[in-house]
Amino acid sequence: MFLGFCSLLAISIPANGQYIPRQNVPETPEPDLADPTALPKYPPPETLLPSMPRWPSPYGGMPPRPITIESPAPPPATALPTPTVSIRVRAPASVGIGAKEIAYTIIVENRSQGPAHHVQVTNPVPQHARFVRAEPEPKDSAATSLRWDFGTLAPGVTKEIKLFLQPLGDGDINNVARVQFEHGQQVTTVVNRPALTLKRIAPKYSHENDSIPVKLIVENTSRVEVRNIVVTDLLDEGLEHAGPDKAAAQKREWPIEVIAPGQKRELEFAVQATKQGVFSGRTTAHADFLPDMKGDTWTVTVGKALLDVKVSGPTKPIYLSQPARYQIVATNRGTIPLDNVAVTFSLPNGMKVKQASPGAEKFASRIQWGIPSFKAGETKTFTLQVQAVEPGTVPIIVQALGRGHSAQADTKTEFVGAAALRLRIHKSSDPIQVGEKVTYTVTVQNTGTAEARNVEVKIALPTVQLKIDPSTVGVTVSKDPGTFTWGPLNVRPGQTQTIAIPAEATAAGKVRVHAEMTAAELTSGPLTWEEETTIVDKSK
Repeated sequence: MFLGFCSLLAISIPANGQYIPRQNVPETPEPDLADPTALPKYPPPETLLPSMPRWPSPYGGMPPRPITIESPAPPPATALPTPTVSIRVRAPASVGIGAKEIAYTIIVENRSQGPAHHVQVTNPVPQHARFVRAEPEPKDSAATSLRWDFGTLAPGVTKEIKLFLQPLGDGDINNVARVQFEHGQQVTTVVNRPALTLKRIAPKYSHENDSIPVKLIVENTSRVEVRNIVVTDLLDEGLEHAGPDKAAAQKREWPIEVIAPGQKRELEFAVQATKQGVFSGRTTAHADFLPDMKGDTWTVTVGKALLDVKVSGPTKPIYLSQPARYQIVATNRGTIPLDNVAVTFSLPNGMKVKQASPGAEKFASRIQWGIPSFKAGETKTFTLQVQAVEPGTVPIIVQALGRGHSAQADTKTEFVGAAALRLRIHKSSDPIQVGEKVTYTVTVQNTGTAEARNVEVKIALPTVQLKIDPSTVGVTVSKDPGTFTWGPLNVRPGQTQTIAIPAEATAAGKVRVHAEMTAAELTSGPLTWEEETTIVDKSK
């Protein structure tokens, strides 16, 4: 079976059925595989040409040549496709005499990739024939030449017309259909024109005899360079360009050779306000191929700056322990608004701020409020509470600082200290026995901020139960043997003074030691203190 199948495969039968015997083709024997160990050695490096790469090749022979990969050239620009419109007419080759009508099929096709515009098909009514009808109908069915308008024929679109004609007589009918269309291209070349913009940055208000900073910005907003530019700035009388050239006081020019597309130039200069009033500045520019252009008109109001400030505070002395309250009133009495006005309050002698109205900023030696915009005739009020750390008369200075003018006001406040006296008696032991000694320590303390002068402490002890040594240092015995006086004393702020009074218990019972302190600062009356001691007699 295998041999028979192979025989069938080898049979070639031509179209005429004749058998052609197979021709024997001599076989070419395959070469043996090469032995890798017997491969020829690569030539030594010294036998290679200088330009030949030196690396071993597993297959021997010459090394591979370097391959240069070149980037493909960019494709040519694709041209717009040109439309191609064809027309075909199908009709019977012959008809018999007396035929009622002949059907013609007119096929119009756009075989290109481009649209065809204003496509029109015409078909004159032939001799020996009469127009019967058509699908679609022509523009004028009574005309001697029939016409169909298809407008734009898109790529690959086909239009078909069915035309029916009636033969007249026995003459041959020669029917001719034609197609016509329009094809064109429209291109636009943009002519770039130079264009500039002018912008001025300057304040709207200024002071008389003040220097006004001005910046002109010239920008090229077109796609081409603008050359030979001249920028001119014109000022009304009352304004002058700053500089030594008096001829350019009202008119100044800046030549600019070129400005690239999208670039700008900034011109900075100063204008001097010579008098009060409302004045204007106008900027113009001209350049090659550019009509004269005008920038925005700048209007500035020149007035007189006049700041006023007042301060009010305590009219009576203030204790150091109490805060002093001040009110500051700042007024713009000028004819123009002011920007960035600062109101300051000095802080002398380490004065501490206890409270301030909103917007206050604290610095080392002052409190400051800022007024970003201060209208003409406007008034601003600020309040502040401060506390002095030392007694004395303190000068208070406030200022209103603005560009072109400043104002100052001052007042004085007397800060006084207040003595705060305390009286205490401390006993060394309690209870005690008859015959024992007890020591009473009397303490006077000033916790205030002022010195207490002429302080006296009177001490009364019951002589029946206690006996005090009249030679006790620092006390004065009065006529009453149970009454002693300590003082007068001067007690500085924060100071404490003490005196020890020893006594001997002579009889049992409860005794009270009474102390009374007087001073000029104790306007509400003397301070008193009592200390009770129990004396016992164990012999009974």
